[in-house]
Amino acid sequence: MTSTLDSLAKASVQLLLKEPFYGHVMSVLVKKVNNDISTLGLTFTADERIELHVNDTFWAKMGVKPEYHYSLLKHEILHFVFKHLLMSDSYHHKTIFNVAADIVVNQLITRGQLPGGALTLESFPSLDLLEDQSVKYYYEKILVLYRDNVSKKSSDNKDWQRLKQIFEKHPEALKSHNHWKPVLSDSQKQIFKNAIDILINQSSSKLTREQLFSLHESLRKEIILSANRNSALLNWRRVLRMFTNNSSKTYMKNSIRRASKRYGTVPGNKIKKRNKILVAIDSSGSIMETEYQVFFSELYHIYKTGVEIRVVECDTEITNIYNYNGITPEVVIGGGGTDFNAPLDYANTQWYPDAVIYFTDGGAETPKVVPRTSVLWVISQQGIEANSEIWNSLPGQKVCITT
Repeated sequence: MTSTLDSLAKASVQLLLKEPFYGHVMSVLVKKVNNDISTLGLTFTADERIELHVNDTFWAKMGVKPEYHYSLLKHEILHFVFKHLLMSDSYHHKTIFNVAADIVVNQLITRGQLPGGALTLESFPSLDLLEDQSVKYYYEKILVLYRDNVSKKSSDNKDWQRLKQIFEKHPEALKSHNHWKPVLSDSQKQIFKNAIDILINQSSSKLTREQLFSLHESLRKEIILSANRNSALLNWRRVLRMFTNNSSKTYMKNSIRRASKRYGTVPGNKIKKRNKILVAIDSSGSIMETEYQVFFSELYHIYKTGVEIRVVECDTEITNIYNYNGITPEVVIGGGGTDFNAPLDYANTQWYPDAVIYFTDGGAETPKVVPRTSVLWVISQQGIEANSEIWNSLPGQKVCITT
């Protein structure tokens, strides 16, 4: 009998083949069977990892069609991408918020993949709901329906009857939102947002131009927004570790020549993961020695997790290349000006890392080389200011070193 985790693996492979953005997101998630929840859902752990928890009874019940498994996974990923988990505390009526959030994400899922009873624009026809609107828009529209009818002893309004039924029966699709626990502090919430943005950026960076433009327009907009958000006020060590934790690159490898019985592909396919990071060090001479020490100290903790790290020292050109083995170099070779292009070109054309971490003060022109993988810019304490023109022009995530 196929286990829940095996079935999840099968669905993940098919998503990677058919809808790569969702497949890449799925490939880096820790997946756990958790029968304390009623359906399935994504959650954020204390150590800043993103996990998918699944009730195996519910998952098996929804397996009557493979398309239903795809829609369930896409549904949860979309809630996560749009950060609905962080919004619920701002809305007084939680069930109406859940309905509104489901209407948002279900518009991005192929209708044939949605199981019966899924909440859509057509669920409340008298409201004339517009397409591609915010959670707030749908919440306010449905809240008016609620307020106009809740005090009446009886009402023939069919939309109200549908909403009332949701309140009374609380469908399984809404129970999956019960694990959306409030984040206790603004700093935790900001860390959570950054973790989501990092995952979005890393998954979208693996798409071809055609794959990216095949996504729904609202999802493409969120991908662009996530790439431009600033993370300067975050705990930079946490950002660095989250970035590395979620940088394992997924690729497909043919297994044997026989067809895969589990996944129905010919030849059999396997998901493989790599995790190698290129660390570019700005050696222009404008960074303090103590900051090098602090940065390499944090790099050591990442190295101990088993990540393969190659260091490229560069001022106006690359001055030194070596594999990092946990030892801080006695000197960083350089002292000239700063040019960001050479390390990014090295990553694109020679070493092909899963991600690039660039430690710099940011004092250079915007790179002309377009990175082909995710980039995290770690800005020194005396470096450029957040949201300055140079800051906003750097491609990828940015974070400032703070004491």
